[in-house]
Amino acid sequence: MTAARIDGADVSHYQDGPFDLPAAGHAGARFLAHKATEGTSYRDPNYQPRRREAKAAGLPFGAYHFARPASSSGLAQAQFFLSVAGPKVGDLRPMLDLEDHAGLGIEQLTDWAIAFVTEVHRVTGAWPFVYTPFDLAKRFLQVTDCPLWVARYSNPMWAPRVPAPWRTFTVWQFSDGVYGLPNQLAGIGRCDLNTLHTSKSAMLLANFILGGQPSPVTPDRPVTPPVLRTRVAKVQITFARQRVIDVKQLDLAVKLGRRGAVKSARDHIDAAMFALAKACGHEQGTRVARVLAQYAHDRTIDVHLLDQAVAAGRHGQVQITRDEIVAAITHTLPKN
Repeated sequence: MTAARIDGADVSHYQDGPFDLPAAGHAGARFLAHKATEGTSYRDPNYQPRRREAKAAGLPFGAYHFARPASSSGLAQAQFFLSVAGPKVGDLRPMLDLEDHAGLGIEQLTDWAIAFVTEVHRVTGAWPFVYTPFDLAKRFLQVTDCPLWVARYSNPMWAPRVPAPWRTFTVWQFSDGVYGLPNQLAGIGRCDLNTLHTSKSAMLLANFILGGQPSPVTPDRPVTPPVLRTRVAKVQITFARQRVIDVKQLDLAVKLGRRGAVKSARDHIDAAMFALAKACGHEQGTRVARVLAQYAHDRTIDVHLLDQAVAAGRHGQVQITRDEIVAAITHTLPKN
């Protein structure tokens, strides 16, 4: 069994403190998420004091809402949440904690979640995390771009199940303070602990800071579970407004990468990124919605590296974007 890297903790009034957040930061924590609201009436009494503590400690702070779909609409709960949480530039993206389905079917629950996250996106400009064990309808990710936050606790550190329609998670809550390794954090104690699904966690975290810019990528030890490989037919880019990418160039790069022609693959990736930048009107115009993978019988590609490439592209890090795509294609594809 392998212990996970602690990237952050999520807490509520159930952890009644006191906290030593500088100590938590020194122990490796890179963010603190805190419950702000539940339904349309409950406000966590520790939310505002701990927001101030996190700011004093220089720890990115995020708010989450515990959903009660039976009590009111997703829109009403989002509006209540935003009025209490008051997300600001420099905060971690908000999170929808969807653990109560209230007996709703998948279509109804999807509608409820879309209403909530769309209002958060309208106000903050960012799609919130969704923390849930429940499958949602495929259309959820056709109209939103919410990253998945998922839980699974075990001392063997078994990987979590990824609910539909996501293909991977962004944040794994690997410990509830009892099970999972490690199960406590200096300065806080036993609590829910989380790790980001990437070895380049500094870059990934920066992509989920409201109004923030990505930090320099620094080496880190691998996260459990190891990177998965997914069989795909080709790389597709969803079009975000007027932002486009030359998919044919990426397809050609995939073919070259499979044959081990790394330099040629890189050249075609350059061409694809140039077309994207030109379409957006500036060199850093690589704001794409996300990378989609389609299954096929004869190709493998590292989708997680592609996700990192898109995240870098959104912040204009063209060099990192190219390098990640090269790695995704050439490091995981068998040579023919």
